[in-house]
Amino acid sequence: MPAMTIRKLSETAVDGIKSRAKANGRSAEAEARLVLEATFASPASFKSAWEVIEDFKKARGADIALAPLPRSKEVAEPADFE
Repeated sequence: MPAMTIRKLSETAVDGIKSRAKANGRSAEAEARLVLEATFASPASFKSAWEVIEDFKKARGADIALAPLPRSKEVAEPADFE
């Protein structure tokens, strides 16, 4: 089975994993593994920022006005300020 090392994690992330692990009766390694596996379990689990905002609006009844998201697959040219 593949293994990986993750360097330069914030203390917040490490403390969060350790806290969740303790609450769930698991090791920090097992908790981190479950979090990663759950995150990448299926392509359907990935949401764009726009989808997350829409979910929030539905759940909270929030009135958030958003600009329409351009759907073009073309890469825009960078602005020339010279």
